[in-house]
Amino acid sequence: MLLAGLISDSQNRDSNGILALDQLPGIGNLFARKPRSSARTDLIIFIQPQIIRNGANAQHVAEDLRAKMGGIFGRPVACCKK
Repeated sequence: MLLAGLISDSQNRDSNGILALDQLPGIGNLFARKPRSSARTDLIIFIQPQIIRNGANAQHVAEDLRAKMGGIFGRPVACCKK
């Protein structure tokens, strides 16, 4: 089930060149550099509903989620008091 999504586009158009020579009509491009770059980022958030029937099932679901999050962030996530 899709919850939300964000799209970000960015473009970078710089112009570098030798002062005054890059402004000359016709030959200005010989003395100028115009690098262009673009980047796109897509963020999609999904949810997965789960039915939790009892406390033992809730603990199992929480442990699975902690294990998955530890793999994403590179370290285990601190949890609840027992």
